Amino acid sequence: MPPLGLLTVAAMLPPEWQLKLVDLNVERLTDEDLGWRIYVLLGAMIVQRESVREIMTRCTALNKTVVAGGHCSPPATKRSRKSSTSFWAKPRS
Repeated sequence: MPPLGLLTVAAMLPPEWQLKLVDLNVERLTDEDLGWRIYVLLGAMIVQRESVREIMTRCTALNKTVVAGGHCSPPATKRSRKSSTSFWAKPRS
């Protein structure tokens, strides 16, 4: 399933913002992906909570603003998967 929640949010952001969507179900998140971003938007399900925490820890270390949505805040289950969908935005200078 495509990450429609984050794509919907992307459509509402100012058109001059540089956007990049990374679906972590099909590609890895690199430090380069996070490097120039100011905002990191995450969408995930409960089973992806571990992955969300890992991404949030990385973003905090890089001083990035993180917004998380979806069903990723309840307690993690033992079925946790290492995947989620992440979206980054940076206003153009």
